[in-house]
Amino acid sequence: MTRLLLRPHHVFCLKFFEGMGYSEDFVKGAEKILGELKKDPVFTVAEKDDQLCENCPHARGGCDFKEKVLRYDALAVKALGVSPGESFNFDSLGKETAKQMIQNICADCEWYGICSVTE
Repeated sequence: MTRLLLRPHHVFCLKFFEGMGYSEDFVKGAEKILGELKKDPVFTVAEKDDQLCENCPHARGGCDFKEKVLRYDALAVKALGVSPGESFNFDSLGKETAKQMIQNICADCEWYGICSVTE
């Protein structure tokens, strides 16, 4: 079985995913990934595009937001204490901890309002 690959910052995207996204295919892809993480929460940290990127309309022929995505990934690597190629347990990151981290990582993301809302 091949382990799921996720970009470092996508841990945060998926932690707060609420069924919205860039397109219907993107939403279906995210839901599929979350289903896989429920079965096995351990994934491999990707260095580049991952399975979530596969359905992103902004990643066709290269990422439209490459600079921002690379910045998010670099900050997420530091915050999570992992490196590309390492394993990480999705369930080990609680939502409250993730909320604190995203303030320093992805406050300029168009979806930030979803992640920053307190429950």
